[in-house]
Amino acid sequence: MGRLGLPEGLPFLMDRGRPVAYANRWLASLADTGCDSPQTWSGYATDFKAYYQFLRDERGEDPLSADRSDWGAYSSARRITGHGQWTLLADSSWGRQLAALERFYGWALEEGLRTDTPFRYAPMKAVPREDGGFRVVRRNLAAAKRPKAHVTIKWLEPSELRLFLQVGLGGLLPNGREDPAFRGRYATRNRAFGTFSGWQRRAC
Repeated sequence: MGRLGLPEGLPFLMDRGRPVAYANRWLASLADTGCDSPQTWSGYATDFKAYYQFLRDERGEDPLSADRSDWGAYSSARRITGHGQWTLLADSSWGRQLAALERFYGWALEEGLRTDTPFRYAPMKAVPREDGGFRVVRRNLAAAKRPKAHVTIKWLEPSELRLFLQVGLGGLLPNGREDPAFRGRYATRNRAFGTFSGWQRRAC
């Protein structure tokens, strides 16, 4: 590979004995776009190859002509159904595959090989720019949703629930008397709502 002016360890994609020219151009561009790890090149090539083969064998399509329905079929096969060689992927493997394909389609847009991508996005937040404007950060809807590690749900025990209803919401002291320091409003309504919510929880 060094004789061709390409980095050592750069993968090369073939399809039935013939090189896939555009895919190899993309792979060759990785080293010039901040991706200089041979391990990452290999992972991206493997991920792209799986996508390429699925489109060719299952849809009769090519990544450069794939539309949202093609992408949806691939996403479903790797995340929901799984059949044949298209086994289900773990969240980490799917995340890497999605990163590889987003990078590929970003490159294809820059090269004028496509005018859009097959992905669907949702806006997440607006981030300030140095010029005083904002840029919208988007989330690929195909990305696996990962719960935050610190988020947990703990139900109150019956004794804790009663204390919460009477003291926290109801404006009473632990001994059941009116709390003169209580500054809340609509204590009866709040206590009734809390009681109803607690009853629903016990009924589940």
